[in-house]
Amino acid sequence: MPPQDFKKLTDYWHDLSIKHKVTSQKLFKLGDYPAALFYAHLSMETFLKELIVLTSRDHAPYVHGLAYLAGKIPVEADKQDVELLERLNKFNVQSRYPHEVMALYEITSEECKILLQAAERLKQWFRRALKIK
Repeated sequence: MPPQDFKKLTDYWHDLSIKHKVTSQKLFKLGDYPAALFYAHLSMETFLKELIVLTSRDHAPYVHGLAYLAGKIPVEADKQDVELLERLNKFNVQSRYPHEVMALYEITSEECKILLQAAERLKQWFRRALKIK
C-alpha cells in the first residue's frame, strides 16, 4: 500500500473510532445503554481495524466480529478479553433486530459502565502490547 494511502486509511479508522466512542459516552449519559454499547462496539471495531492496518499495512477485513478482528492482530488477547469482545458484539447484532432488543434494555447503568470501561482498558492494552502511542 502506498504511504499516502496507508496514512489516509489509518487516520480514517482512528477518527471514526474516536467519533463512535464520543457518541457512546453521550448515549450513556442520556441513559440509552443499549445504544451506548452499540456505539462502543463500533468504536472497538474501528479501533481494531486501525490496528490491523497499522500492523499488516493492508486493508482490514470487511467483517464486524470483534473476536475475529482481534485475532488478526499480532498480539493475543486472553480469554477474558475475548469474552468481553463477544459480549460487546451482541450489542452490534442484537440491537438491530426488534425481537431481540427488549432483552438488551435490561442492562443497568452499572453494567453498561463496567463494559464501557473494560472496552477502553482493552484498547489501551492493545496499544501498549503493540507499542503504539
